[in-house]
Amino acid sequence: MSITSIVGITLGVIVFVILVMIVCWIIATYNALSRRRNNVDEAFVFLDNYLKKRYDMLSQILSKAQDYFAQPLVENIKNARNIALASKNIDEQLVNDANLSKLCVAFLAEFEKIAQNNVELQQEYNEFLDVQKEINSAVIYYNGMVKVYNSKRGVFPANIISKWFKFEEKKQYIVDEIK
Repeated sequence: MSITSIVGITLGVIVFVILVMIVCWIIATYNALSRRRNNVDEAFVFLDNYLKKRYDMLSQILSKAQDYFAQPLVENIKNARNIALASKNIDEQLVNDANLSKLCVAFLAEFEKIAQNNVELQQEYNEFLDVQKEINSAVIYYNGMVKVYNSKRGVFPANIISKWFKFEEKKQYIVDEIK
């Protein structure tokens, strides 16, 4: 065996090993991005369940007690609820529900005053407040998953893989916290 054939074989093995390492890195990065994207999707399902629970509760409360509330607030909440329910995708739903959440701040303030004088509504108020707290927790979880995913897809060299395989940026749920 000549020295040139040994050098050729060695170079071939080195190139092959480098190519295998690159392919393994691409696969590992793709899988890491996929896991994080799935975590975001699962977190949204978790959040969406609480949002739907709130939509239902709002409908029930307003049908029982709409005479107690200021009519413009009732109409604004009904409209915002219907718009949020009609959302066509996650990004649209996040924006529409954030608008509803802002209205819920005024609704909760008014609801608290009404419920103080009505035992039946006091239980509804407490349940609605519990759902709001669950939504706040779900929002924190969802936003955390979005942050981890967006951070992973945005750093070099993973950003190359995220562009190749179209791992799109996810939007966080932004709204004032309801207390």
